[in-house]
Amino acid sequence: MQTEKGKNYFVSQYIKMGVFVGGAGVELVDEKKGKKEISKLDMAIKGTCSQ
Repeated sequence: MQTEKGKNYFVSQYIKMGVFVGGAGVELVDEKKGKKEISKLDMAIKGTCSQ
């Protein structure tokens, strides 16, 4: 995946089912959908940064 400075990237992880063994799959999610999903989580407290 190529990234660019100043952009946000969101990746969704899911479980792939297999015949003998499953695995993890990942996919790039567009920024609008990623921000919407992240906003539902209560994992961080909004603050200010000096940098």
